[in-house]
Amino acid sequence: MSFTPAQQITIAHKKHTPLVQIKLFSEFEQLLARWQPEVLFISRTKQTLPEHLLPNKKESGKKTYTQFSFFQNGLFYAINGLNYNNLTDYREGQKAGFTTGDEYYQAQQAGFLNFADFNACLKAGFTNRANYQTAAELGFENALQKLHKSCSQKNLLDTTYKKLIHHCHTDADIWHFATQHGYTTYTEFEQAVLTGFANANAPDFRKALEQGFQSPESFYQAQKGQFESPNELAAAQQHGITQKDELENYQKLTNIAEAHQLPALDQALLYDLLTDLQPNRKIAVDRLWKMLKEAEKSLRTPAEDRKWFDRPLGQLFSKGKIPAWYTTSLQAPEDISIWLLSQKNANNLGHYDPDGEVFERFSIN
Repeated sequence: MSFTPAQQITIAHKKHTPLVQIKLFSEFEQLLARWQPEVLFISRTKQTLPEHLLPNKKESGKKTYTQFSFFQNGLFYAINGLNYNNLTDYREGQKAGFTTGDEYYQAQQAGFLNFADFNACLKAGFTNRANYQTAAELGFENALQKLHKSCSQKNLLDTTYKKLIHHCHTDADIWHFATQHGYTTYTEFEQAVLTGFANANAPDFRKALEQGFQSPESFYQAQKGQFESPNELAAAQQHGITQKDELENYQKLTNIAEAHQLPALDQALLYDLLTDLQPNRKIAVDRLWKMLKEAEKSLRTPAEDRKWFDRPLGQLFSKGKIPAWYTTSLQAPEDISIWLLSQKNANNLGHYDPDGEVFERFSIN
């Protein structure tokens, strides 16, 4: 049974003579139990760490440690206190697996009760127990190892993984990186990494997943164009369309053209304009031509996304260009006259007077 002196007094170090330096704490404990001194002296002095406690055998030289000593029979018996503040802490620290008081008090401050957990925390890159436990509960224990394995199986070690590891070297780095981007579990973060969303925020990844996008490139391209699904984006890309409103224009005109067997989309646009005319309104062909040209302006796509000083002078005041998918057949007002005379579906909307070159919209019953 261990013995604790009634008094433990901290003193300025003074070299004791004669001095017996004890190497093993178990032997020091035996001497304490045998002689039961009333006073234990605690001082700080430069000492060599006992060889059996050296974490690295190459480490050498003296360092400042606490020293525990007591006086008995004309001799001072001393042992390296390993920077523990008192005998009780020394015993508790050794029992919990700590080598030095430095580790013991650092672990206490971080909330750890034993060296094994504290050491695992440090190796994982954490500095306190709360974060270490939180990360473990969210699945980030051994995160670096798990991520390396998953990326290896997906052949992503030379792309996504390397970009991520450039910033992350420990489990703690992975956890901080993931939480800063809004991910709540390791599983979700790993899924994001494996699908290329390593640097994306979690809300974007979740939205992409929900909408069915398989890559960040397609998702952000869809976001830029305001498309809501991969199918919408694919349909747009098939025709070189980059914006949802342009896709809607294309689909509307295409549907009109198919429904009324119109060979070109400018005819579909003209048909749509006639449909929207007020009942009983009369309109001249020249006016219809101007309305068609005005309507075509709304179909124009934005000019190239370049800074004004990088664009040709002729494009500086351009309002964009007619998209390639917009097919045309009406080249002049006269073509509208011919079209109105020959288009049966147009005749269902109103009556065209070729002598006065005027179209009259039927009344709606």
